[in-house]
Amino acid sequence: MVGQREKRHYHVLCRAAVCCRRGLNWAVWLGVGAVRVVVAASRIRVLGCRHRSEACFRAWYLHSVSSVEDRVRAVMTAPLREVRIAEQPVRPREGLIERWNLPESDRQALLRWGLPYDKQMRPFFQTGADPELVANLAGGQELSAASPGESLYTLVHWGREDLQLRIGAVAGTGRVLKIQPKPTTAGDLPPVLRETYADLYHASVEFFSSSVAQFVETSWRCHLARRIACELWQDEPGHDRPWREYEVWLSRLQDCERIILEHIERIDGQVRADDAGTLWTTVVTELTHPGN
Repeated sequence: MVGQREKRHYHVLCRAAVCCRRGLNWAVWLGVGAVRVVVAASRIRVLGCRHRSEACFRAWYLHSVSSVEDRVRAVMTAPLREVRIAEQPVRPREGLIERWNLPESDRQALLRWGLPYDKQMRPFFQTGADPELVANLAGGQELSAASPGESLYTLVHWGREDLQLRIGAVAGTGRVLKIQPKPTTAGDLPPVLRETYADLYHASVEFFSSSVAQFVETSWRCHLARRIACELWQDEPGHDRPWREYEVWLSRLQDCERIILEHIERIDGQVRADDAGTLWTTVVTELTHPGN
């Protein structure tokens, strides 16, 4: 017979598995995990999620008349003009964007749609006309994502400011990349985790989207799909409930992630829904958890 203590342990471990799908390292170094991981002596405590207040949306598919999964699917497929009505966009200045060396379709996407404001992916358009970001091509992984001499226009600050994660558009092509000052390795983790993640390597340059226009569309859809998917956390079974209830709840959460990723692949064929190593996979598996 399973005791209450074992049920609580199962509950915590399952929750950690959901929130840290790509491992503790993402929660530590990105600072955008759905849980806070605290290492104390020989145990790991997973602290509770902070629930966010929900905005009042005007679009029909954002109201609770349908299932969460159906509403997530609607946000990922409805015309973008209907999706974006939920809140005000953040846009760069028109006179500035016209001076950026980007494809016309990318400039128009920024001017027309802008980007949603998110606490973790914060629009932060550079104020200069010349690209200000230069990638650190530290090794082979970085060279597969960027070329020597490329520079980028700053679009977004991602995660904690001290991590200096930037999302930018490559001048000339409009490809969207994540860059950071240096690769993340085991040496950047707390000492207690370094042996476990000895092979950790997150490149200083990683691919995000094929174009600014695709990044804009994906950002809006993911931003709002996240808010809907977060509603499932209100139905999270307590540790005293049968395990089967927790498995069903977890399956629904994973279904939302799958729906979002499959439609991101439709928007941008260079993003694979079944590739856990893509940055949009990281964003989606984080966005479906409150407390980001």
